[in-house]
Amino acid sequence: MSPEITQAFNDAGFIILLGTWMPFTIWAIALGLNILLDKATPVFPRWTGYFSIWSGVCFMPGGTVWFFKSGPFGWTGVVCLWAPFMVFGAWVLYFSYLSMQNVKRGFVHEQDLSTVS
Repeated sequence: MSPEITQAFNDAGFIILLGTWMPFTIWAIALGLNILLDKATPVFPRWTGYFSIWSGVCFMPGGTVWFFKSGPFGWTGVVCLWAPFMVFGAWVLYFSYLSMQNVKRGFVHEQDLSTVS
């Protein structure tokens, strides 16, 4: 196999990996809004809602992978690869930690089946 084909597959793999920032951004922002709008019995501290929205905004530079081949905005650059991955890793680890703490304390919501039709 020629090196050009290998390079093309490598580039396509990075574009597929990093070009999917939109669902993760929507997920993080929706979680943050849900935390901030939960008035009855908050499951997570209020500041984690702001952290989640901030994380979702920080995933957005992953979209630059479609427009730049190299440099800080390319798929191996600081802005497109490392910053979103670091923020995503911190976001997932922290919310996993908070969720495990809530389960250990027995603080989980029960589904109210009487309101479901």
